[in-house]
Amino acid sequence: MDTSATLPFEIEISSNDENVTEISQHALLGDDPNAQIPPHECEGIRCVCWPCIVVSAGIYVGCSCCLRQKRYQPMNRMFEIAVTILRAGAHNCGRCFCTLRLITDSPIGIVPSWLPTLPKVNVSTNKTAPGGGEWVWPPPDDGKSLPVCHRYLPYESDLPDDPQQLENLGNPERVILYLHGGGFVLCSSKTHRSLLMMLSDCTGATILSPNYRRPPEHPWPVPVEDCVASYRWLIEVGKLDPSKIVFAGDSAGGGLVVATMAKAREEGLPLPAGGIMWSPWLDLTDSFSGTWTTNQDTDFLPRDWAYKFSMAYAGGKDRLAEASPGNVNLEGLPPLLVEVGDAECLRDSALVWVERAKAAGVDVEAVVSDGMVHVFPLFAIFANKDLPPHQSYERAASFVDKVLGVCSDSESLTSGELV
Repeated sequence: MDTSATLPFEIEISSNDENVTEISQHALLGDDPNAQIPPHECEGIRCVCWPCIVVSAGIYVGCSCCLRQKRYQPMNRMFEIAVTILRAGAHNCGRCFCTLRLITDSPIGIVPSWLPTLPKVNVSTNKTAPGGGEWVWPPPDDGKSLPVCHRYLPYESDLPDDPQQLENLGNPERVILYLHGGGFVLCSSKTHRSLLMMLSDCTGATILSPNYRRPPEHPWPVPVEDCVASYRWLIEVGKLDPSKIVFAGDSAGGGLVVATMAKAREEGLPLPAGGIMWSPWLDLTDSFSGTWTTNQDTDFLPRDWAYKFSMAYAGGKDRLAEASPGNVNLEGLPPLLVEVGDAECLRDSALVWVERAKAAGVDVEAVVSDGMVHVFPLFAIFANKDLPPHQSYERAASFVDKVLGVCSDSESLTSGELV
């Protein structure tokens, strides 16, 4: 059957690896008027109406619990309200980068470190390693952490246990280099502060989350080079053993995990012990097929964002495949933990890449969580303790222990559907 007349994308088959047949689906999004992507031409009107739309969506979910069927069955009420508000905001806000960054880069997008649902770990502005961002680390063994007044904002002064004092960096002997998501063009360590704090608390690791330079001002490969520079600093200046370092990232940052590994290997650096990839964005050439379309009613990630962001990151349509993190050489990559939500747009593309990585000999554990949306661990501050966002942190802690040799391979990552 000739599919070229019926599918909204072209299928291109190439064989860069003799053991793996790579399939790239080139979405015609933005070129095809029948792609059914809603126009966002009236930026001014959207900016005026956007707050009302977002607030109305939250009120609707919060006040109609007896009058409507839940859209997200596994979620408690606060969890569902948070996802609904984010979905309404993402699908109805303006599409220019300045509008989006006004939301994510201003105080609106900054997560206060004093929220009562967050663990009492330390947060400090990064002033030593390349890229800025933040350091997050657990309290010392004596249980002392920052005074409450200093947990409101990242602490600016030196502390006895601050990892930026290099003698403290290897204590405890586990460090996570966290690469934040945001479609490559949005967000920072501040927007992901709740995730960083919970990840540090559950793993007991010191975390460096750099703010790599973002497109469109700095297209690929600049973000990858910045992440490699942070990793190089940990090894060469911080004097850390790479076997005690784990990469982690979400969405675009999940893609940067493997892209940074491949670039580090190319530059002759030893690879880290492993990588955690939450809802990784790996294929920039496809923003239409599979769950990109079927999960648009449940996920908060609009597919027109994906096309716009991927073009900005790659620096042009002709570089999409080359810039896609999923197309890097997988030879010799360390163990990886990949987590996706069953209701998110990136599910299909992530799982296709998982199978490719396994075929290339990479040790990959993939978990699909029922009913969860894109980067669902971010919503742990709203979720009940028995729900997948908290379970994902438990799996991350088990994975870190395993790759650092603290526990045996026989200790399984519980909860979720293993792929």
